[in-house]
Amino acid sequence: LQTGMIEIAPLAFMRGRTLTNAVVLLDEAQNATSMQMKMFLTRLGEGSRMIITGDPTQIDLPPNQRSGLQEAVKLLGHVEGIGHTRFHEGDVVRHELVRRIVKAYDDDSRAQRDAFRGGEAVASEAEGIAGLHRTLARETAKPIAAKPAAAKPAAAKPAKDKPAVAKPAKVAKPVKPGK
Repeated sequence: LQTGMIEIAPLAFMRGRTLTNAVVLLDEAQNATSMQMKMFLTRLGEGSRMIITGDPTQIDLPPNQRSGLQEAVKLLGHVEGIGHTRFHEGDVVRHELVRRIVKAYDDDSRAQRDAFRGGEAVASEAEGIAGLHRTLARETAKPIAAKPAAAKPAAAKPAKDKPAVAKPAKVAKPVKPGK
C-alpha cells in the first residue's frame, strides 16, 4: 500500500478516473446501484482487467433501488469480452454446515418461485425458517470432537471424499437474454 502499487478506494472516488494497466476489483457489487455500476465499468482503461464479485441474494439496497450487479448481468451477458460465473451451494468452502445452510435457502427460494409461477399459494416465510431451524438443531446437536493442540501448525489434509479447497472456477459462456 505504501509503495503506491495497491490502492484501495471507495466506489465514490472512481468518477472521472481511467484505470489503465490495472487489475480492479469491485467487491460486494450487489449493493452498487445501477448508476454506480455503469460508472465503475466505464473506468476500464487500456491493459486493465476488472473483477466484480457479489451475491445477488444479499442485496442491502432500499426496495425501490435496483442492484447494479443484477442489471449488469442481464444487460451485458451477450457482450463479447465479458464473462460471468455463478456459484452455487456446492462452491461454498467455509464449512460443511454453511454449504447446507446455503442449500436450504436456495431450495426455499426455488420452491417459492415455482409455487408463484404455478399459481399456487407460496409457502410462508415462517415455514422456511422453521425448516432451517430444524436443520440447524439437528446439526448443532451432533457432538464436535475436540482436536488436540499441536506444537506447531500442521498442514490440513483433505478427507478422502472431500477436496481441501474449491475446484477452479469454470468460466461460463454468456447466456443470451431470454434463455
